[in-house]
Amino acid sequence: MRNGLGLALAGLAALAVAMGIGRFAFTPLLPMMQQDAGLSVAAGGWLASANYAG
Repeated sequence: MRNGLGLALAGLAALAVAMGIGRFAFTPLLPMMQQDAGLSVAAGGWLASANYAG
């Protein structure tokens, strides 16, 4: 049982780190995504708000 708990906690920590990196890596990528996809500033703002909301 102890090995299962350790594995679950390691998975939880890895997921939290990956989601944290993904959430904050979005900000510098947004201008490139806007340029490539032709998004307006307002559409980019909605995407950023949805990303930071979770």
